[in-house]
Amino acid sequence: PLLALQGETPGLVVTRTSTRPGNEGIALQIRGAVSMNGGSPYILMDGIETLANALFTMNPDDIESVTVLKDGMAAIYGAKAAGGVILITTKRGKGPMKFEYGLNTRINTQGIRPPTANMQQYATLWLNTNAQDTNPTWWFADSSALVRMQKGIEGIYPTTHWGQTFIGQGDRYAELFQTRLSQQHTLSLSGSTDRVNYRLSAGFADNQGNLATAYDGQKQYNLRFNYDYKISDKIKLLTGITYQKDITSSPSSGFDWSLSSQDPPFFPAKNPFGQWNSNFGNAANRNSAAQTTDGGRSVSSNDLITINLKTIIQIAKGLEFEGNGVIQSNLWRNDTWYITVPLYNWDGTYAGALNNGGNGSPSYNPGMNTSSNNSMKQTYNGLLRYTKSIGNH
Repeated sequence: PLLALQGETPGLVVTRTSTRPGNEGIALQIRGAVSMNGGSPYILMDGIETLANALFTMNPDDIESVTVLKDGMAAIYGAKAAGGVILITTKRGKGPMKFEYGLNTRINTQGIRPPTANMQQYATLWLNTNAQDTNPTWWFADSSALVRMQKGIEGIYPTTHWGQTFIGQGDRYAELFQTRLSQQHTLSLSGSTDRVNYRLSAGFADNQGNLATAYDGQKQYNLRFNYDYKISDKIKLLTGITYQKDITSSPSSGFDWSLSSQDPPFFPAKNPFGQWNSNFGNAANRNSAAQTTDGGRSVSSNDLITINLKTIIQIAKGLEFEGNGVIQSNLWRNDTWYITVPLYNWDGTYAGALNNGGNGSPSYNPGMNTSSNNSMKQTYNGLLRYTKSIGNH
């Protein structure tokens, strides 16, 4: 829901460092940074101080309104509001019973990508550079091999460091990325009577990145129940129960800077036997397609439960008491594992393995890491509110 606010809410700037679902690195600022150390806005949902990740993964269909406050308007919230305030109001039941279902489908395509050369262009660039160099360097092969590559001739090439190696067309971006489909489903049941307002909603979203070799995305599960009960003309009870769960899953290796900087465009991902091809021949230390497919996973899960109970009692004309109690529980866990991936030469012979702790860039040790963080926050407050109108004021 946050990305939908960009450009729609005056003063609110939403930025992200990645388009990968669950790994976006979303940041919020209201009319710029408040200090050299930055500063995030104070987020309140239905009057409750809320964790940022609760806003990132909530069901957007549950949002009734969003209000952004800054400077003097935010001052009543104290020092926590130095970076501004975001007020979110969730929907509550009104009118006759109503059932709603919503479906949102998105097609995710690859946007801006760094330019990459094919085999012929790569060889041409190398030959042209050496033609201008007084001390030419051929790196992995001599000039005759590069002339063959310039002509687009695929086959076994003698190399300086990697032995007899197959060189051909290997567009790593085409092998690794493709169009993906994301979807979001929402359900809600709401209504009201003279004394009761209720709204029960559920949501599921599957947001996928453009990786073709493995799942790279986030699944979100949302359940919210808002229930208001008018006990008498002077006493009203408002309750809200929320459960949010998100699971972010992505490859643990092969999806890093080496993909574009150290995986040349002339090594196909697989050999004729359907085995993972050993890029750089006997070095056996590169193949992003192999690593993202079989090199292990990183799975993070986050469970957030919020229970909110509010009571409003009218004591006298214009004078009322409001008491509020909130319990928030947040459970986070990450499991990351690395698996060795065997690589093979073009003739099917074993060349070596990735993720064995000794080769690759970067290298990974086979094994599993688990980390978790559990937190609980309880908030209780009460206030007296007196309202009186004098004249037209």
